Amino acid sequence: MPLAYGGGIQNMNDVNTLIKSGVEKVILNTSIYNNPSFIREVSDSIGASSTVVCIDYKIDSNGNPHVYSQGGSKNKH
Repeated sequence: MPLAYGGGIQNMNDVNTLIKSGVEKVILNTSIYNNPSFIREVSDSIGASSTVVCIDYKIDSNGNPHVYSQGGSKNKH
């Protein structure tokens, strides 16, 4: 079973540290909103199969979905 980690990954230093620690997949969320090209950078470095993008969303009382970052605490709209 592959070990995946997400949370606080801001740059390639973070990614490389995790991979060297034995993590097989990194999960990106908050960092991609400010830097969408980070997905490609990570994927090119460690491979597409080891790069996971997570999109958090919540549905409001009217049934409308809203995208969030930072563990579901910050609305991206």
